[in-house]
Amino acid sequence: MVGRAIYRIVSAGRSRGKTGLGAELVARLVKMGCRVAVVKHAHGGIDVADKDSYKYMEAGASQVVLSSPEATAVFTMSPVEDLGELVALLDPRYFIVVAEGFKKSKLGKRLIVALSPEELDQLGCNPGDTLAVVSDNYGVLEAAAARGCRAYRFSQVYELARAVREDALAKAYSLLPGLDCARCGVSSCRVFAHSVLRGERSIGDCSVYADFRLVVDGNVVALNPYVKNVFMKTIQALIETLKGVKKYPERVEISFRRRSGEEVKGSAGSSQG
Repeated sequence: MVGRAIYRIVSAGRSRGKTGLGAELVARLVKMGCRVAVVKHAHGGIDVADKDSYKYMEAGASQVVLSSPEATAVFTMSPVEDLGELVALLDPRYFIVVAEGFKKSKLGKRLIVALSPEELDQLGCNPGDTLAVVSDNYGVLEAAAARGCRAYRFSQVYELARAVREDALAKAYSLLPGLDCARCGVSSCRVFAHSVLRGERSIGDCSVYADFRLVVDGNVVALNPYVKNVFMKTIQALIETLKGVKKYPERVEISFRRRSGEEVKGSAGSSQG
């Protein structure tokens, strides 16, 4: 799953304090101005307090939406175990996603909870896939630091939240074109990235992405913001090597033909102010 900042709280087993850590982490992030979504395994099933609504589920409805003055809940009557599919169900305005569990998933970065060095060895950690290790065991903290990973005690959730916010901001900025064109109404892509964390905008709201199209044989190819960004930055890097071409052209169009003479049309148009 691309286009989100995902943090999986994982441990070697149950009853390690993942839920408590996750709840406090979310509370800290919210106080920092972030909007956060949570994905959690419900091992004991889902209890529906509104029994009348549950009758529709028993009747065979594929999806049931519960609306109340306090909240809205959507129940889809088919199990989904893949974290990527679950995250895809979330509102795109929620850029930061905290997932409890999903140990086998490769999405996002891990927040490892370990009670002993043996548990840390079992889970393994490196700065590439692990943002931080949380433990009150000195041996775990020492081993994590030796492997180049950030290490925090359970009492240091504020510091952990700051690390998560910093990482999420870097992720959001990396998904933007970096043109600082101000067409979105803010002064720079970095300011836009801050608004993404606050839930005021999604990455797809970038004005440059809105104007970017890939057309193959007359068909518009649907691209998510991450793939658009790959195209944009690759084309931009090539343009910067050419003489006599503006660094930030207002429009770029590309087309080519097969060697056999059969035309293949691919066009990438974007306004880059």
